[in-house]
Amino acid sequence: MGAKHVPVSRVNALMLKDPKTYREAMKDPRVKQWEEAMRTEIEALEQNNTWDVIQKPREAKLLHSKGVYKLKMNADGTIERYKSRLVARGDEQVYGVDYTFTFSAVMEMISGKVILAVSRIWGVPARPGDVPSAYIKAEKEDNLKIILHIPQGKEFDHELLQKLGVRDKRQVALKLKKGLYSLKQSGRLWNMMLHDILKSLGFTQCYTDSCLYIKTEADGKTLVGIYVDDVLVTGTSDLGVVTKFLGIAFKYNAETGWALNQENNIEEMLEKFGLSESAAVRVPMGGDEGDEETALLLSGGCGSPQRPTVQTFQSLVGSLLWIDRCTRPDIAFAVHGVMRRSHAPTEGDWRLEKKIAKYLKGTKGLKFMIHGDKAAMKAGVLVEAYSDADNYAYKSDRNSVSGGALMMGGMVVVWVCKKKNCVALSTMEAEFVVASQTAAEMMGIMELLQEIGVPIKLGSIVHIDNQASIA
Repeated sequence: MGAKHVPVSRVNALMLKDPKTYREAMKDPRVKQWEEAMRTEIEALEQNNTWDVIQKPREAKLLHSKGVYKLKMNADGTIERYKSRLVARGDEQVYGVDYTFTFSAVMEMISGKVILAVSRIWGVPARPGDVPSAYIKAEKEDNLKIILHIPQGKEFDHELLQKLGVRDKRQVALKLKKGLYSLKQSGRLWNMMLHDILKSLGFTQCYTDSCLYIKTEADGKTLVGIYVDDVLVTGTSDLGVVTKFLGIAFKYNAETGWALNQENNIEEMLEKFGLSESAAVRVPMGGDEGDEETALLLSGGCGSPQRPTVQTFQSLVGSLLWIDRCTRPDIAFAVHGVMRRSHAPTEGDWRLEKKIAKYLKGTKGLKFMIHGDKAAMKAGVLVEAYSDADNYAYKSDRNSVSGGALMMGGMVVVWVCKKKNCVALSTMEAEFVVASQTAAEMMGIMELLQEIGVPIKLGSIVHIDNQASIA
Protein backbone atom coordinates (compact mmCIF):
# COMPACT_ATOMS: atom_id res chain seq x y z
CA MET A 1 0.00 0.00 0.00
CA GLY A 2 1.41 3.38 -0.97
CA ALA A 3 2.15 6.06 1.59
CA LYS A 4 -0.46 8.75 2.15
CA HIS A 5 1.00 12.18 1.36
CA VAL A 6 -0.02 14.94 3.75
CA PRO A 7 0.53 18.65 2.92
CA VAL A 8 3.41 20.24 4.89
CA SER A 9 1.11 23.06 6.06
CA ARG A 10 -1.24 20.48 7.53
CA VAL A 11 1.58 18.65 9.34
CA ASN A 12 2.85 21.93 10.83
CA ALA A 13 -0.65 22.89 11.95
CA LEU A 14 -1.06 19.60 13.78
CA MET A 15 2.37 19.84 15.44
CA LEU A 16 1.98 23.40 16.78
CA LYS A 17 -0.65 23.95 19.46
CA ASP A 18 -2.69 27.12 19.85
CA PRO A 19 -1.44 29.51 22.57
CA LYS A 20 -3.65 29.58 25.66
CA THR A 21 -2.54 32.98 26.99
CA TYR A 22 -1.16 36.30 25.75
CA ARG A 23 2.23 35.40 27.21
CA GLU A 24 2.31 32.09 25.32
CA ALA A 25 1.36 33.86 22.09
CA MET A 26 4.27 36.27 22.52
CA LYS A 27 6.68 33.34 22.97
CA ASP A 28 5.21 31.29 20.11
CA PRO A 29 7.29 30.84 16.90
CA ARG A 30 4.33 32.36 15.02
CA VAL A 31 4.33 35.51 17.16
CA LYS A 32 4.11 37.85 14.14
CA GLN A 33 0.98 36.11 12.87
CA TRP A 34 -0.64 36.24 16.32
CA GLU A 35 0.25 39.94 16.73
CA GLU A 36 -1.33 40.70 13.37
CA ALA A 37 -4.43 38.68 14.33
CA MET A 38 -4.73 40.60 17.63
CA ARG A 39 -4.28 43.93 15.85
CA THR A 40 -7.01 43.00 13.37
CA GLU A 41 -9.36 42.00 16.18
CA ILE A 42 -8.87 45.22 18.18
CA GLU A 43 -9.30 47.36 15.06
CA ALA A 44 -12.53 45.54 14.19
CA LEU A 45 -13.87 46.14 17.71
CA GLU A 46 -12.99 49.83 17.59
CA GLN A 47 -14.47 50.32 14.11
CA ASN A 48 -17.62 48.64 15.37
CA ASN A 49 -17.84 51.25 18.15
CA THR A 50 -17.89 48.45 20.74
CA TRP A 51 -16.68 50.61 23.63
CA ASP A 52 -15.83 54.06 24.88
CA VAL A 53 -12.43 54.70 26.45
CA ILE A 54 -12.98 56.32 29.84
CA GLN A 55 -11.04 57.25 32.94
CA LYS A 56 -11.06 54.24 35.24
CA PRO A 57 -13.75 54.79 37.90
CA ARG A 58 -12.76 54.26 41.51
CA GLU A 59 -15.89 52.54 42.79
CA ALA A 60 -17.13 50.52 39.81
CA LYS A 61 -16.54 46.79 39.42
CA LEU A 62 -14.36 46.07 36.37
CA LEU A 63 -14.20 42.85 34.38
CA HIS A 64 -10.97 41.44 33.00
CA SER A 65 -10.54 40.29 29.41
CA LYS A 66 -8.31 37.76 27.69
CA GLY A 67 -7.21 36.81 24.20
CA VAL A 68 -8.25 33.52 22.61
CA TYR A 69 -6.01 32.26 19.82
CA LYS A 70 -7.09 29.72 17.23
CA LEU A 71 -5.61 28.40 14.02
CA LYS A 72 -8.54 28.12 11.60
CA MET A 73 -8.37 25.19 9.19
CA ASN A 74 -9.82 24.54 5.76
CA ALA A 75 -11.92 21.43 5.12
CA ASP A 76 -8.81 19.67 3.72
CA GLY A 77 -6.78 20.38 6.86
CA THR A 78 -4.61 23.20 5.49
CA ILE A 79 -4.26 26.55 7.29
CA GLU A 80 -6.99 29.07 6.53
CA ARG A 81 -5.96 31.92 8.83
CA TYR A 82 -4.68 32.88 12.27
CA LYS A 83 -7.53 34.14 14.40
CA SER A 84 -7.49 36.08 17.65
CA ARG A 85 -10.57 37.00 19.64
CA LEU A 86 -10.88 39.34 22.60
CA VAL A 87 -13.27 37.89 25.16
CA ALA A 88 -14.58 39.17 28.46
CA ARG A 89 -14.22 37.22 31.69
CA GLY A 90 -17.88 36.33 31.96
CA ASP A 91 -17.13 34.25 35.05
CA GLU A 92 -16.56 37.55 36.92
CA GLN A 93 -20.05 38.87 36.14
CA VAL A 94 -22.64 39.26 38.91
CA TYR A 95 -26.34 38.60 38.32
CA GLY A 96 -28.41 41.77 38.48
CA VAL A 97 -25.32 43.98 38.25
CA ASP A 98 -23.95 43.35 34.76
CA TYR A 99 -26.29 40.66 33.40
CA THR A 100 -29.84 39.32 33.78
CA PHE A 101 -31.31 36.94 31.18
CA THR A 102 -28.89 34.64 29.34
CA PHE A 103 -30.84 31.94 27.46
CA SER A 104 -30.12 31.71 23.73
CA ALA A 105 -31.42 28.94 21.47
CA VAL A 106 -29.42 27.15 18.76
CA MET A 107 -30.61 25.00 15.90
CA GLU A 108 -31.09 21.32 16.69
CA MET A 109 -28.64 19.03 14.91
CA ILE A 110 -31.72 17.17 13.64
CA SER A 111 -32.85 20.35 11.90
CA GLY A 112 -29.46 20.74 10.24
CA LYS A 113 -29.76 17.29 8.70
CA VAL A 114 -33.35 18.07 7.67
CA ILE A 115 -32.08 21.16 5.81
CA LEU A 116 -29.59 18.97 3.92
CA ALA A 117 -32.30 16.40 3.18
CA VAL A 118 -34.71 19.11 1.99
CA SER A 119 -31.99 20.57 -0.24
CA ARG A 120 -31.69 17.11 -1.77
CA ILE A 121 -35.47 16.99 -2.31
CA TRP A 122 -35.51 20.44 -3.91
CA GLY A 123 -32.49 19.47 -6.01
CA VAL A 124 -30.53 22.54 -4.91
CA PRO A 125 -27.42 22.32 -2.66
CA ALA A 126 -27.32 24.15 0.67
CA ARG A 127 -24.99 27.06 1.34
CA PRO A 128 -23.24 28.04 4.59
CA GLY A 129 -22.62 31.45 6.07
CA ASP A 130 -20.53 32.74 8.96
CA VAL A 131 -21.38 36.15 10.38
CA PRO A 132 -18.02 37.78 11.23
CA SER A 133 -17.76 39.39 14.68
CA ALA A 134 -21.41 38.51 15.30
CA TYR A 135 -21.69 39.14 19.05
CA ILE A 136 -20.28 42.66 18.88
CA LYS A 137 -23.00 43.76 16.45
CA ALA A 138 -25.74 43.54 19.09
CA GLU A 139 -26.46 46.48 21.38
CA LYS A 140 -25.91 46.00 25.12
CA GLU A 141 -28.81 46.47 27.54
CA ASP A 142 -29.18 50.17 28.37
CA ASN A 143 -29.82 49.58 32.07
CA LEU A 144 -26.58 47.66 32.69
CA LYS A 145 -23.09 49.15 32.96
CA ILE A 146 -20.19 46.89 31.96
CA ILE A 147 -16.63 48.21 32.26
CA LEU A 148 -13.49 46.29 31.26
CA HIS A 149 -9.85 46.56 32.22
CA ILE A 150 -7.78 47.35 29.12
CA PRO A 151 -6.64 44.23 27.20
CA GLN A 152 -3.04 43.03 27.34
CA GLY A 153 -0.98 44.55 24.54
CA LYS A 154 -3.40 47.43 23.93
CA GLU A 155 -1.74 50.85 23.54
CA PHE A 156 -3.27 54.35 23.52
CA ASP A 157 -2.21 57.61 21.90
CA HIS A 158 -0.69 60.17 24.24
CA GLU A 159 -3.26 62.71 23.04
CA LEU A 160 -6.13 60.46 24.14
CA LEU A 161 -4.60 59.99 27.58
CA GLN A 162 -4.21 63.77 27.94
CA LYS A 163 -7.81 64.29 26.86
CA LEU A 164 -8.96 61.89 29.58
CA GLY A 165 -6.78 63.64 32.14
CA VAL A 166 -4.58 60.64 32.92
CA ARG A 167 -0.86 59.98 32.59
CA ASP A 168 -0.77 56.21 32.19
CA LYS A 169 -2.87 53.63 30.34
CA ARG A 170 -3.41 51.80 33.63
CA GLN A 171 -5.72 54.67 34.60
CA VAL A 172 -8.17 54.07 31.74
CA ALA A 173 -10.89 51.48 31.16
CA LEU A 174 -13.32 50.39 28.44
CA LYS A 175 -17.04 51.03 28.86
CA LEU A 176 -18.94 48.56 26.68
CA LYS A 177 -21.65 49.83 24.35
CA LYS A 178 -22.27 46.49 22.63
CA GLY A 179 -22.02 42.81 23.39
CA LEU A 180 -18.62 41.13 23.65
CA TYR A 181 -17.63 37.49 23.39
CA SER A 182 -17.98 35.43 26.60
CA LEU A 183 -20.32 37.85 28.33
CA LYS A 184 -23.13 35.75 29.75
CA GLN A 185 -25.80 37.63 27.78
CA SER A 186 -23.95 38.06 24.47
CA GLY A 187 -25.46 35.00 22.79
CA ARG A 188 -28.96 36.11 23.73
CA LEU A 189 -28.41 39.67 22.48
CA TRP A 190 -27.12 38.41 19.12
CA ASN A 191 -29.95 35.87 18.77
CA MET A 192 -32.59 38.53 19.44
CA MET A 193 -30.99 40.93 16.96
CA LEU A 194 -30.77 38.30 14.21
CA HIS A 195 -34.38 37.29 14.86
CA ASP A 196 -35.52 40.88 14.33
CA ILE A 197 -33.49 41.17 11.11
CA LEU A 198 -34.90 37.96 9.62
CA LYS A 199 -38.46 38.95 10.56
CA SER A 200 -37.97 42.33 8.88
CA LEU A 201 -36.84 40.51 5.72
CA GLY A 202 -40.08 38.55 5.60
CA PHE A 203 -38.95 35.28 7.18
CA THR A 204 -41.26 33.31 9.46
CA GLN A 205 -39.91 31.55 12.55
CA CYS A 206 -40.70 27.82 12.60
CA TYR A 207 -42.75 26.54 15.50
CA THR A 208 -40.92 23.21 15.76
CA ASP A 209 -37.44 24.81 15.94
CA SER A 210 -37.10 28.46 16.90
CA CYS A 211 -33.77 28.71 15.05
CA LEU A 212 -35.28 27.74 11.70
CA TYR A 213 -36.77 30.45 9.48
CA ILE A 214 -38.61 30.10 6.18
CA LYS A 215 -39.58 32.65 3.56
CA THR A 216 -42.12 31.86 0.85
CA GLU A 217 -42.28 34.01 -2.26
CA ALA A 218 -43.87 33.70 -5.67
CA ASP A 219 -40.64 32.44 -7.22
CA GLY A 220 -39.73 29.93 -4.50
CA LYS A 221 -38.78 29.27 -0.88
CA THR A 222 -35.74 29.97 1.29
CA LEU A 223 -34.94 28.01 4.46
CA VAL A 224 -32.43 29.33 7.02
CA GLY A 225 -30.97 27.51 10.03
CA ILE A 226 -29.08 29.41 12.76
CA TYR A 227 -26.42 27.90 15.06
CA VAL A 228 -25.03 30.87 17.03
CA ASP A 229 -23.21 32.83 14.27
CA ASP A 230 -23.16 30.02 11.70
CA VAL A 231 -25.92 29.99 9.11
CA LEU A 232 -27.07 27.16 6.82
CA VAL A 233 -29.30 28.19 3.92
CA THR A 234 -31.14 26.30 1.20
CA GLY A 235 -33.91 27.17 -1.19
CA THR A 236 -35.60 26.34 -4.44
CA SER A 237 -33.06 28.59 -6.21
CA ASP A 238 -29.35 27.75 -6.42
CA LEU A 239 -27.44 29.58 -3.67
CA GLY A 240 -24.10 27.77 -3.96
CA VAL A 241 -22.64 24.70 -2.26
CA VAL A 242 -21.67 24.24 1.39
CA THR A 243 -18.16 22.83 1.93
CA LYS A 244 -17.83 23.34 5.69
CA PHE A 245 -20.29 23.95 8.51
CA LEU A 246 -19.70 23.65 12.28
CA GLY A 247 -16.34 22.04 11.54
CA ILE A 248 -17.92 19.32 9.38
CA ALA A 249 -16.59 18.85 5.83
CA PHE A 250 -19.32 18.61 3.17
CA LYS A 251 -19.15 17.24 -0.37
CA TYR A 252 -22.10 17.48 -2.75
CA ASN A 253 -22.77 15.41 -5.84
CA ALA A 254 -25.90 15.97 -7.89
CA GLU A 255 -26.30 12.22 -8.37
CA THR A 256 -25.27 10.75 -5.00
CA GLY A 257 -26.19 13.64 -2.67
CA TRP A 258 -24.29 14.77 0.44
CA ALA A 259 -21.20 13.20 2.02
CA LEU A 260 -20.36 14.49 5.54
CA ASN A 261 -17.01 13.84 7.19
CA GLN A 262 -15.33 14.88 10.47
CA GLU A 263 -11.79 13.71 9.81
CA ASN A 264 -10.31 17.02 10.97
CA ASN A 265 -12.36 16.97 14.19
CA ILE A 266 -11.19 13.43 14.91
CA GLU A 267 -7.53 14.29 14.29
CA GLU A 268 -7.76 17.33 16.58
CA MET A 269 -9.37 15.19 19.29
CA LEU A 270 -6.66 12.51 18.99
CA GLU A 271 -3.95 15.18 19.22
CA LYS A 272 -5.58 16.85 22.22
CA PHE A 273 -5.82 13.62 24.20
CA GLY A 274 -2.44 12.18 23.24
CA LEU A 275 -3.80 9.39 21.03
CA SER A 276 -2.34 10.39 17.65
CA GLU A 277 0.31 7.65 17.80
CA SER A 278 -1.97 4.99 19.31
CA ALA A 279 -2.84 1.91 17.29
CA ALA A 280 -6.32 1.92 15.77
CA VAL A 281 -8.85 -0.74 16.79
CA ARG A 282 -11.55 -2.41 14.70
CA VAL A 283 -14.50 -2.06 17.10
CA PRO A 284 -15.48 0.79 19.49
CA MET A 285 -16.24 -1.40 22.52
CA GLY A 286 -15.68 -4.80 24.05
CA GLY A 287 -12.44 -6.65 24.73
CA ASP A 288 -10.07 -6.67 27.70
CA GLU A 289 -10.35 -3.13 29.08
CA GLY A 290 -10.55 -4.58 32.57
CA ASP A 291 -13.15 -4.60 35.30
CA GLU A 292 -14.25 -0.98 35.37
CA GLU A 293 -16.42 -1.55 38.44
CA THR A 294 -13.42 -2.37 40.65
CA ALA A 295 -10.90 0.04 39.10
CA LEU A 296 -9.71 3.11 40.95
CA LEU A 297 -11.75 6.29 40.60
CA LEU A 298 -10.17 9.11 38.64
CA SER A 299 -9.16 12.13 40.71
CA GLY A 300 -10.65 15.60 40.38
CA GLY A 301 -9.12 18.81 39.05
CA CYS A 302 -7.26 19.53 35.83
CA GLY A 303 -5.46 16.58 34.31
CA SER A 304 -3.66 15.43 31.18
CA PRO A 305 -3.87 12.44 28.81
CA GLN A 306 -1.01 10.84 30.78
CA ARG A 307 -2.68 11.55 34.14
CA PRO A 308 -6.41 11.68 33.38
CA THR A 309 -8.87 13.19 35.84
CA VAL A 310 -12.65 13.44 35.90
CA GLN A 311 -12.36 16.67 33.92
CA THR A 312 -10.20 14.97 31.25
CA PHE A 313 -12.72 12.13 31.00
CA GLN A 314 -15.67 14.50 30.65
CA SER A 315 -13.86 16.58 28.04
CA LEU A 316 -13.26 13.51 25.86
CA VAL A 317 -16.89 12.46 26.35
CA GLY A 318 -17.96 15.85 24.99
CA SER A 319 -15.74 15.46 21.91
CA LEU A 320 -17.03 11.94 21.24
CA LEU A 321 -20.65 13.00 21.76
CA TRP A 322 -20.32 15.83 19.23
CA ILE A 323 -18.86 13.49 16.59
CA ASP A 324 -21.58 10.93 17.35
CA ARG A 325 -24.41 13.47 17.03
CA CYS A 326 -23.13 14.94 13.77
CA THR A 327 -21.97 12.09 11.55
CA ARG A 328 -21.22 8.82 13.37
CA PRO A 329 -24.23 6.74 14.44
CA ASP A 330 -21.92 3.70 14.61
CA ILE A 331 -20.47 4.91 17.94
CA ALA A 332 -23.78 6.01 19.52
CA PHE A 333 -24.16 2.96 21.78
CA ALA A 334 -20.51 3.00 22.89
CA VAL A 335 -20.62 6.75 23.64
CA HIS A 336 -23.87 6.26 25.57
CA GLY A 337 -22.06 3.74 27.79
CA VAL A 338 -19.15 6.02 28.75
CA MET A 339 -21.35 9.11 29.00
CA ARG A 340 -23.34 7.48 31.81
CA ARG A 341 -20.10 7.10 33.82
CA SER A 342 -19.15 10.78 33.60
CA HIS A 343 -20.12 11.57 37.22
CA ALA A 344 -17.59 9.15 38.74
CA PRO A 345 -15.35 7.60 36.06
CA THR A 346 -12.76 4.95 36.82
CA GLU A 347 -9.48 4.00 35.17
CA GLY A 348 -11.37 1.21 33.41
CA ASP A 349 -13.87 3.74 32.07
CA TRP A 350 -10.98 5.84 30.73
CA ARG A 351 -9.69 2.79 28.82
CA LEU A 352 -13.18 2.18 27.42
CA GLU A 353 -13.38 5.80 26.32
CA LYS A 354 -9.97 5.74 24.65
CA LYS A 355 -11.00 2.64 22.72
CA ILE A 356 -13.80 4.61 21.04
CA ALA A 357 -11.30 7.30 20.05
CA LYS A 358 -8.91 4.65 18.68
CA TYR A 359 -11.77 3.17 16.67
CA LEU A 360 -12.45 6.61 15.20
CA LYS A 361 -8.77 6.90 14.30
CA GLY A 362 -9.04 3.81 12.13
CA THR A 363 -12.33 4.87 10.56
CA LYS A 364 -11.92 8.65 10.30
CA GLY A 365 -12.32 8.50 6.54
CA LEU A 366 -15.89 7.16 6.76
CA LYS A 367 -18.55 9.51 5.40
CA PHE A 368 -22.15 9.96 6.49
CA MET A 369 -24.33 9.96 3.38
CA ILE A 370 -27.54 11.90 2.79
CA HIS A 371 -28.79 10.85 -0.63
CA GLY A 372 -32.29 9.58 -1.46
CA ASP A 373 -34.16 9.41 -4.76
CA LYS A 374 -34.87 13.02 -5.81
CA ALA A 375 -37.51 12.11 -8.39
CA ALA A 376 -39.44 9.87 -6.00
CA MET A 377 -39.28 12.37 -3.12
CA LYS A 378 -40.72 15.26 -5.12
CA ALA A 379 -44.07 13.42 -5.13
CA GLY A 380 -43.90 12.99 -1.35
CA VAL A 381 -41.42 12.07 1.37
CA LEU A 382 -41.98 8.88 3.34
CA VAL A 383 -41.04 9.36 7.00
CA GLU A 384 -40.33 6.12 8.84
CA ALA A 385 -38.50 5.02 11.96
CA TYR A 386 -36.80 2.00 13.50
CA SER A 387 -36.78 1.32 17.24
CA ASP A 388 -35.39 -1.36 19.53
CA ALA A 389 -35.06 -1.97 23.27
CA ASP A 390 -32.76 -4.03 25.48
CA ASN A 391 -34.89 -4.82 28.52
CA TYR A 392 -33.18 -5.08 31.93
CA ALA A 393 -29.92 -3.91 30.34
CA TYR A 394 -28.75 -2.48 33.68
CA LYS A 395 -28.63 -4.94 36.55
CA SER A 396 -28.44 -2.18 39.17
CA ASP A 397 -31.89 -0.69 38.50
CA ARG A 398 -33.39 -3.06 35.87
CA ASN A 399 -33.87 -0.21 33.40
CA SER A 400 -33.74 -0.78 29.66
CA VAL A 401 -31.74 0.85 26.86
CA SER A 402 -33.42 2.13 23.72
CA GLY A 403 -32.13 2.73 20.23
CA GLY A 404 -33.82 4.36 17.29
CA ALA A 405 -33.34 5.91 13.87
CA LEU A 406 -35.59 8.19 11.79
CA MET A 407 -35.50 8.36 8.01
CA MET A 408 -36.82 10.77 5.39
CA GLY A 409 -37.13 9.22 1.96
CA GLY A 410 -34.47 6.69 2.89
CA MET A 411 -32.14 9.35 4.36
CA VAL A 412 -31.21 8.93 8.04
CA VAL A 413 -31.64 12.26 9.84
CA VAL A 414 -31.93 11.19 13.50
CA TRP A 415 -30.39 8.44 15.61
CA VAL A 416 -30.52 8.03 19.35
CA CYS A 417 -29.41 5.70 22.13
CA LYS A 418 -30.79 6.32 25.63
CA LYS A 419 -31.37 4.69 28.96
CA LYS A 420 -35.04 4.62 29.94
CA ASN A 421 -36.08 6.12 33.28
CA CYS A 422 -38.74 3.48 33.96
CA VAL A 423 -38.72 -0.26 34.66
CA ALA A 424 -40.68 -2.27 32.10
CA LEU A 425 -42.57 -5.36 33.28
CA SER A 426 -41.70 -7.27 30.11
CA THR A 427 -39.72 -7.04 26.90
CA MET A 428 -42.94 -6.25 25.04
CA GLU A 429 -43.63 -3.29 27.34
CA ALA A 430 -40.06 -2.01 26.90
CA GLU A 431 -40.49 -2.19 23.12
CA PHE A 432 -43.82 -0.34 23.35
CA VAL A 433 -42.28 2.47 25.43
CA VAL A 434 -39.45 2.96 22.94
CA ALA A 435 -41.77 2.74 19.93
CA SER A 436 -44.05 5.38 21.46
CA GLN A 437 -41.16 7.80 22.05
CA THR A 438 -39.77 7.13 18.57
CA ALA A 439 -43.19 7.84 17.06
CA ALA A 440 -43.29 11.15 18.93
CA GLU A 441 -39.91 12.10 17.41
CA MET A 442 -41.24 11.08 14.00
CA MET A 443 -44.29 13.31 14.44
CA GLY A 444 -41.96 16.22 15.21
CA ILE A 445 -40.07 15.67 11.94
CA MET A 446 -43.35 15.47 10.01
CA GLU A 447 -44.59 18.69 11.61
CA LEU A 448 -41.35 20.43 10.64
CA LEU A 449 -41.67 19.22 7.04
CA GLN A 450 -45.23 20.52 6.93
CA GLU A 451 -44.03 23.93 8.14
CA ILE A 452 -41.39 23.99 5.42
CA GLY A 453 -43.92 22.92 2.81
CA VAL A 454 -42.44 19.54 1.88
CA PRO A 455 -45.13 17.02 0.81
CA ILE A 456 -45.34 13.94 3.03
CA LYS A 457 -46.25 10.52 1.67
CA LEU A 458 -48.92 8.59 3.55
CA GLY A 459 -47.92 5.36 5.27
CA SER A 460 -45.42 6.46 7.93
CA ILE A 461 -44.52 3.53 10.15
CA VAL A 462 -42.35 2.59 13.13
CA HIS A 463 -40.48 -0.68 12.53
CA ILE A 464 -39.90 -2.92 15.56
CA ASP A 465 -38.53 -6.45 15.83
CA ASN A 466 -40.60 -7.80 18.74
CA GLN A 467 -43.35 -10.16 17.63
CA ALA A 468 -45.42 -9.70 20.80
CA SER A 469 -45.49 -5.94 20.24
CA ILE A 470 -46.38 -6.31 16.56
CA ALA A 471 -49.19 -8.75 17.33
